[in-house]
Amino acid sequence: MRQISFLLLFTLLILSTSFAQESLNNDSVIKLVKSGLSEDAVANIVQTQPGDYSTGIDDIVSLRKAGVSDRIIAAMLQKETPEPDSPKELGVFWKQGDNWIRVLPEVVEWQTGGVAKNKASFGVVKPDVNAIVYGAHSHTRVGTDIEFLIRMPEQTDITEYQLVRLHEKKDAREFRMITGGVIHRSGGPRRDLVPFDFKKVSEQTYVVHLTNLAAGEYGFLLPTDTRVRRRIYSFSVME
Repeated sequence: MRQISFLLLFTLLILSTSFAQESLNNDSVIKLVKSGLSEDAVANIVQTQPGDYSTGIDDIVSLRKAGVSDRIIAAMLQKETPEPDSPKELGVFWKQGDNWIRVLPEVVEWQTGGVAKNKASFGVVKPDVNAIVYGAHSHTRVGTDIEFLIRMPEQTDITEYQLVRLHEKKDAREFRMITGGVIHRSGGPRRDLVPFDFKKVSEQTYVVHLTNLAAGEYGFLLPTDTRVRRRIYSFSVME
């Protein structure tokens, strides 16, 4: 019995060392379970090592089919619980010190410009569409190194959110959504899109860390199936 306990502790030490430099995920847990480790050993690794798990309904069903026990899944769910000070309501928040500050949404209006067609569009006429947000600047002022938390409605994915650069124009800000007949990147529909990375911290909750953004106006555009009263969470990056 003492020899078995020593071997178990030695195995846990080796595994803990190997996983210390990376976060566990669903596949990692399944791999540990299939390696023959006991339920106690796998649960202990989940509880003590960093983890970034997917714990939706379909994910849990897949875990059970792969032989992961209820106890281990419960440990994974516990690791996915948001920090106590994280906002519980839906929306976009930016971190100021240790506090999450709500970013107030603004209404986007749409202006359709001229139309054009070319061979690339097979003769289909597409209008130029500019999105207008009234007010020269956002009420949310942040620095060039900023962290956001996005809590989304169910059936919504983080990849449906768009980060856009807004251009100041008199007493409003605008950005381009669709450009008919224009196929080069500098003027096309992706002209004002800004790529961003994200990390899942709990179900329907993601953290976005933005660095080295140029000073100016930006916003997270909410996904929707219609352009009627679409909303944006805007912010101003200050030098």
